[in-house]
Amino acid sequence: MLGFLVIAGVLLFTEHRAHALGILIWLPLLACPLMHIFMHHGHGGHSAHSGNAGLARQDREGNAP
Repeated sequence: MLGFLVIAGVLLFTEHRAHALGILIWLPLLACPLMHIFMHHGHGGHSAHSGNAGLARQDREGNAP
């Protein structure tokens, strides 16, 4: 079974190498939006851009809004 899988993998690689390498060119372009979508939550998203940051600072300082 292992020999069959090795031979099948080699044949698939040699026959479809042009297709696979052609797709590799587009991976950096696709990686940028995907990383932005899936990794944007790491710094709180866009919620910090609203006016809530000033209210939190006033609450810490004891000033009424």
